[in-house]
Amino acid sequence: MKTFIDLLNSTALEKKYKSAIITTKERLTYGELITCVKERAAILVRLGVKKDTIVGIVTDESLEVLINIMAVIFSGAAYLPIDEKVPTEKLHYIISDAKLDYLIINKTFNLNTVNMFTIHIINCEVLNEVYRGEVTQILPEREPDDMMYIMYTSGSTGYPKGVIIEDQSFNTFLDAINDVLEFEKYDARVLASTSFTFDISILETLVSLAYGATCILVNRRQKLNPKLLRDIMLKEKVNVLQFTPTYLQFFLDYFDTDLQFFQQMRKLLIGGEKFPEVLIGKLYRYTKADIYNCYGPTEATIWATAARFDPNKPVSIGNSLRGYNVFIDQKEANESLTGEICIGGPAVARGYLNKKELTQKHFFINEKGSRLYRTGDLGRMNENDELEICGRLDRQVKIKGFRVELDEIEKTIERCISNISRAAVILTETNLIVCFYQAEEQIEREKIIDSLKKQLSDYMIPIIYIWKKSLPVMINGKLNYTELKLDAGIHQKS
Repeated sequence: MKTFIDLLNSTALEKKYKSAIITTKERLTYGELITCVKERAAILVRLGVKKDTIVGIVTDESLEVLINIMAVIFSGAAYLPIDEKVPTEKLHYIISDAKLDYLIINKTFNLNTVNMFTIHIINCEVLNEVYRGEVTQILPEREPDDMMYIMYTSGSTGYPKGVIIEDQSFNTFLDAINDVLEFEKYDARVLASTSFTFDISILETLVSLAYGATCILVNRRQKLNPKLLRDIMLKEKVNVLQFTPTYLQFFLDYFDTDLQFFQQMRKLLIGGEKFPEVLIGKLYRYTKADIYNCYGPTEATIWATAARFDPNKPVSIGNSLRGYNVFIDQKEANESLTGEICIGGPAVARGYLNKKELTQKHFFINEKGSRLYRTGDLGRMNENDELEICGRLDRQVKIKGFRVELDEIEKTIERCISNISRAAVILTETNLIVCFYQAEEQIEREKIIDSLKKQLSDYMIPIIYIWKKSLPVMINGKLNYTELKLDAGIHQKS
């Protein structure tokens, strides 16, 4: 199996003058890209970066950040993306929890936010220097069990957790996903619109570049402006898209019937949350692209299954990608054959960074010595022998494609707002986060939100706040979320 570095090196040699990455302001060929990546990797090595080093990267959606990500990989280390807009308290937690060795910052980063840490700060401008040496001789060889990247996801303990993805896991996905994308059959031009802190961005960037596609990199402002994004897609002849259902719905609703530009699409990958079947008919009226419903937790390296949509079949998540083993735990299955979805194979993550007990709770080694991950998702096999998602074993939800533990929001509210003795958070059918809180007196909504902005990402902050002197509980003392959901519905209508 060829590795990411193998593929990128050979692609850069074969397609030296082809455009690798395009933004509205810049265009980089494969020859320029590989030179730049290796030069920066050499600088990182010279600064002390090595295997098992974790390098944090403050991310925006720029070309510079993407090059720095690849430079860290070529240096032998692991990269950890941190959004430039992350709340300060969360930034401090990630730096401490990951025991970060190095942090690459951008021009707008406020150094005062990390001056209490002993950490090697690398300004991105330093990496623009040209290294005058034989860079290929000093870059280390990567091994299958090396850490490649760390992605932080929401955690039920009240704090996020870092998922460790090794080279062998990523290379397994890299090899398998081309069965779906089939890059060798056309001149692929891939829209890269996902934040680097969300693992599906890796498909749009690293995977696409490894196979010689052209990566059309857009920023947050461009993605949130549908007309601007459409114009970029038309100008650059984008023919591969990857959207969450929420964003796809927003995009389709905005243009309504003016969707002729979808005719240029070859591949459309949808995933990250449940797919509304009502979108299928609309998509098929405007495109002949292969449309796939994809499923996979961060702990199993991006996507683990893919189902090509068929108008005559029910929506499913399909079957395992090559190299993956996705199955229903029959020991836990009920009479309807619904059980927990488990994933096995080399694509499964090493575990959670510096969290041994949590790793042992969710990751296992089977009798064949292969890693298994228990997803917490409930599923079953349908009449077409394809997997369907049936819900969750816990209170994890998907919001705008991001995985969110409602328990984390509750614990954060209780921890950072002293007047609140107990909090209960629910997600309504319309995808609104509602917070019920127990306190002696009602607290101004703005004060709660201001406190939470220091701890939580924007998409995790509740929209509605309902004060109660006491929260409803069941006989066993646990919160009665069923009653609260009914209560939330009443408040929404009023």
